[in-house]
Amino acid sequence: PTVFESGTSFVNALTKGKLSFDLVLMDYNMPGMNGIEASQMTHRNLPDVKIILITAFDFAESEALANGLLYVRKPVSMSALSRILQHVIEVPALVRGSN
Repeated sequence: PTVFESGTSFVNALTKGKLSFDLVLMDYNMPGMNGIEASQMTHRNLPDVKIILITAFDFAESEALANGLLYVRKPVSMSALSRILQHVIEVPALVRGSN
């Protein structure tokens, strides 16, 4: 995992082109720019990245959905986080060949 101190530092790192992610857990309330703004800029650089917005704000849930993001409500339990990660991470089915 990689941790950034703000939405701005995360987006700046992405725009330099040195980082790539499959999954991002992003708080709504961050210094510099909020999670919605950061996720919009992230999708410009990494259109296929999956982003889960973490928020305690009711209004942020509708913003998250309007921007095609999944969200988790604070406080986040381990079981809730586990469920959403299982939903997001696709595990390919084992296919047995007929050799």
